[in-house]
Amino acid sequence: MRLKVPGRTLLQRLFISFQLFSTGGSANHAAAGAFGFLLSSAPVLLLVFFFLAAAFRSSPQAVYSLIKQISLLEIAFDEEWLTSEFMLNSRRGLSAIISIISIFWAGRVFAVSMQRGLKVIFSGPQKRTALTENLIVFFIEALALVFALIIILSSKVSLQFYETFSDLPKHIIEFISESRLPVFQITALWIMTYCTYRITPANVPSRRSALWGSLSTIVSYGVLAWIFRIFVNQIRYHFIYGALGSLIILLLNVYFFFMFFFFGAWLAFVIDNFDALLFIQFRKIREDKSPLSLYGKLMKKLFCSIGGKLEKYFRNYSKGEIIFVKGDVRKGIYYLLEGEVEILIPAAGNTGTMVATRITSSFFGEMGHLLSENRTATARAITPVSVLEIPSGLFDNILAFDPDLDRAILKKLSQRLKKSNEQLNALTASRDT
Repeated sequence: MRLKVPGRTLLQRLFISFQLFSTGGSANHAAAGAFGFLLSSAPVLLLVFFFLAAAFRSSPQAVYSLIKQISLLEIAFDEEWLTSEFMLNSRRGLSAIISIISIFWAGRVFAVSMQRGLKVIFSGPQKRTALTENLIVFFIEALALVFALIIILSSKVSLQFYETFSDLPKHIIEFISESRLPVFQITALWIMTYCTYRITPANVPSRRSALWGSLSTIVSYGVLAWIFRIFVNQIRYHFIYGALGSLIILLLNVYFFFMFFFFGAWLAFVIDNFDALLFIQFRKIREDKSPLSLYGKLMKKLFCSIGGKLEKYFRNYSKGEIIFVKGDVRKGIYYLLEGEVEILIPAAGNTGTMVATRITSSFFGEMGHLLSENRTATARAITPVSVLEIPSGLFDNILAFDPDLDRAILKKLSQRLKKSNEQLNALTASRDT
């Protein structure tokens, strides 16, 4: 049964994203992000506590009871120190500003990990200054701080806090109670992920691809978190590891979130560059002559069909039909699927015409594009021919993403140049005689 085009396109994008994720070192960046979170979460939570305690200064113990639901806070800090020493030693003015900046600086590890991982994925010609890079790091930390505040302020414990210590109108408390934790958390996490995709890298993805990438991150992570709640026995972890049980479960969640975060970034990259990446997969599988395994057969079925995104580049030519003429201003590059093509190259000095043949799975028409000139030869179909006509911009992207093809084309151009010189010498010798 043939796959429907939208379903096949989705599977193609997911497979290419997973392939790039596996080979691009993103798992290492995810581990670095989780480690950075472990180091930086304590400073961020100190800021959260500072802001909440400043807003409700009359009862720091109540603020502590509000945010101690975060496991890491209960492990990392002592309640007495947090509610007395920390608040008593906090000062306003310049010293407070310096303290906040230093806490932000201490918490930049996980932000730098995210920034470097996204820079690998969304690579390109655009560059940023060191000042801009550091400002973006602080922006990521600010997003994390806002997310932590949203989690706390939308929790069940916060409702009791509002009723006891706050003058918030009743209808606002009822709204928070009805829409509560899951909606606020998921929405905030999705917005944070989307903004990070769109702002952090110098070569940003499009809004559409960033939207789909961030949605895939949130959906995947939400499903995993649901599975964790069902199958991971937190009581057993507490029994074995004590207080560290909560920390281990937290870090597992954070690690897998970063895994999905970078996979979503690769998906956004694939969506923006799908035609080029799809052609690379198509060409590699088509030209692979090794015996097909079950996996190979599945990949051939998934990628070797002309239907879908590659169909718009498909062209047919009948026997003897001219594909392009020398001097033509069209810049398309052709990939020969079936048949044979004759390349007619006028020799220098009107000594005749050199003839070259292109067979299946070869490129032709690329010389004019590489030289930034009009067509340098005439192409004619020897047999009925089917080709993919690749626009010059797409061809440049293909070469950028596939260095093996770049080297193969250079090698073939060298061979053609050598053969052309041999033909030219033969034509010159026959004319002289």
